[in-house]
Amino acid sequence: MLFFLILTPYLFSELSIIKRFTIETSVDSNSRPRLFHVNPPIYIYEGFNKDLIVPHDTYFEVFDNNGNFKKRIGGFGKGPGDFTTIISIKTYHNQLLIQDHPNKISFFNKDYTFNKRIFFGGVDCSNFIDYFDVLRDKIYCSQKSYLDEKIRAIRVYNLNGKFIKSFFDYKLGTKFYPEFNLIHGKIVIQTNHIYYAFQSIPRLWQLDLDGDVIKFIDFGADNWKKIYYSKSDFAKEKKEKGKIALVNLILSGDYIYQLRKWKSNIVVHIIRDGLEENPINCFLVIDKQLKKASPIILRKGYSFSGAGKYIYLTKESRSNSKQKICEVLVCELKF
Repeated sequence: MLFFLILTPYLFSELSIIKRFTIETSVDSNSRPRLFHVNPPIYIYEGFNKDLIVPHDTYFEVFDNNGNFKKRIGGFGKGPGDFTTIISIKTYHNQLLIQDHPNKISFFNKDYTFNKRIFFGGVDCSNFIDYFDVLRDKIYCSQKSYLDEKIRAIRVYNLNGKFIKSFFDYKLGTKFYPEFNLIHGKIVIQTNHIYYAFQSIPRLWQLDLDGDVIKFIDFGADNWKKIYYSKSDFAKEKKEKGKIALVNLILSGDYIYQLRKWKSNIVVHIIRDGLEENPINCFLVIDKQLKKASPIILRKGYSFSGAGKYIYLTKESRSNSKQKICEVLVCELKF
């Protein structure tokens, strides 16, 4: 049976800062040109032994939990340990899994030495992986799958890249927006359940590991900035402006950039005001049972940058062509 919930804001005390420090990162000279930049100053992932991992496009840097630099791994290229554009990072047992554009995942050992690289593709699927997560020696990818004349949103592989199955009907997104660029998928696994969202839709689905939908919830009803889409208007603007029309459409409202885990909860990373000079990287938290949710959370002047054991906010203090210096707030939240 499918349950449907509409969430009202769950009130809690403000974010509490438990630690504050500065991280000095390098600037990636090999960054891939992009149509738009809405990212926070840096992304932060929790690694092994309390390490903090800061990815760039073509390499990642490792810091201790006080922001002290430890090492830099990777570089631009196609060789072992090289990257094109790092998308997301997961830890699994003693391995660090790093998603690389468009459809690669590189495995690194606990000491950050390169292990292997797996490609995820085929004639019956998209050549692009939006996001991924891993559980019980299976990799779950948000990747369009074309089987049985149906489009499914999630593909499952083993740790060697062998395809196992696909599930979750893509029409659950296209009924909101028929434009595929508005419904790229976001995925995270928490306590033996899959959580999935389409980029421009303020709805979170909960699935079991076989792909059956258990329930879904709508969030942000009072303050979500909806994207208004007209097929004819968009076609006209696209003819006149080309790719810029797509950028304007995607950034005309709120959209979900990624899903992260904070303790046993789901964090929804939201980008707002993407067409403005200073886009906002904010977030909200939903519990794993989908029974309560926070309102959209924003600390003025700071951007949401990551979550794990803690929530990480960052603010760029200064930068030049070679270096970026960011203040990091390590936060707790009563929820």
